Amino acid sequence: MASPHRLMPPASPAGPPAGSAREGGVPHVKILAEIENFAALRRSVGVARSRALATDLADRIAALLPGSAACAIAPATIEIDAHG
Repeated sequence: MASPHRLMPPASPAGPPAGSAREGGVPHVKILAEIENFAALRRSVGVARSRALATDLADRIAALLPGSAACAIAPATIEIDAHG
């Protein structure tokens, strides 16, 4: 097994990238979240409700995380874009 330090890209000789958290900038995180067992859920709650579920969850996530944006990109997938 490779040691963990070999899996990381080499550090830039110029230092951290502009806007990075180490430089005092705001960290940026992008998350893709998938609703597990979506087919079983669709059978349980129906097609109409299952189509709206990802959008409803994205709206709730965006409301709970200040400085974030969330949107449904597929029936079972949500993209969350968070700053800070």
